[in-house]
Order: sequence, then C-alpha cells, then structure tokens
Amino acid sequence: VFRFLPLSTMTSRKWLIDFAQNHKSRDTIRDPPGFCAASSVTAASTREVTQTKHKRAWNIALSPAKAIPMNMLMMWMMGSSLTIWTIMMVGMMFVTPVNSMLSMEKTFARLNQDSNESYLWQKCLFVLMNLLGVALGMYKCASMGLIPNTPSDWLEFMAPGERAEYSSPGLAF
Repeated sequence: VFRFLPLSTMTSRKWLIDFAQNHKSRDTIRDPPGFCAASSVTAASTREVTQTKHKRAWNIALSPAKAIPMNMLMMWMMGSSLTIWTIMMVGMMFVTPVNSMLSMEKTFARLNQDSNESYLWQKCLFVLMNLLGVALGMYKCASMGLIPNTPSDWLEFMAPGERAEYSSPGLAF
C-alpha cells in the first residue's frame, strides 16, 4: 500500500534531492581524473573534413566489391540446376547492382551536403564494381545454359544443309 507522506516529513530526509535549488555551483565540482580542460575538443579543420569525406567516398565506392565473394559462394552453392530458387538468386545478382547504380547519386549525396565536389573517380569505381557483379550474374546464366552462346542454340535460324548422297536399303544408285 502506498502512502503519501506529509511534506514536513519529506524535507527532513537526507536522501531527498530538491532540484529547484542549486546547491553546488560548477566551480565547487571537481573534474574527473584524467580530464584536462586545455585539451578539450576543438573544431576540425576543413582539410581534415575533406580527407574524411574522400576516405568515406572510397569506402562507398568499394562497398559493392565486398559483396562479390559472397555472391561467388552463393553461385557455387546453387549449382547449375534450374529451380525457382536458383532463378531467383540469379535474378537478384542482376537487380541489386543495377538498382545500386541507378541510386548512385543518392548514395554519394550524403558527402556533397556542404561542398560541390564530384567524386568522379569514386563513382567510376562504384559503377565498375557493380558491373563486375552483373558480369558474375551473366557467367552464372551462361553456366546454367540460359544464355545462347553455342552454335546449337541458333539452329533454328540456320538453313538446312544439302544432302551429299542418298541411300536406301537394298538399292544401289
């Protein structure tokens, strides 16, 4: 059961803190061990900010390359059989890099909030790594037989060859 205590009994308790009054000023509170007021954080220079942005841009540009080993492992685990699972996975190998390339400006826009730098080399590397992901998907489609890359895939469009000789059983011509 919860009881309300009268105000006079509450003020006499030692553990009660009254936040309405400022009991200690800032000067009476000691600094924690290891704190030095002279080494407080200063504003970063524009050069450091630019270097950090370029480092972040290179990390963004290389991020599609980090997915390539995982995709290669998944391609090996899928095998070459045609099932709904393998077709969906191969489809995702195409869709993910293409969507990533289409949203490239949005990806790099976070870096251009304060400056007008283009990050051209980072964007070129970003596109190249995504195209490498698409090439892996093409290789998987070719190994599964989904891409017509042999002459026998194009027999429908070839003219039938002429017979060199005719034969029938028991008759000589």
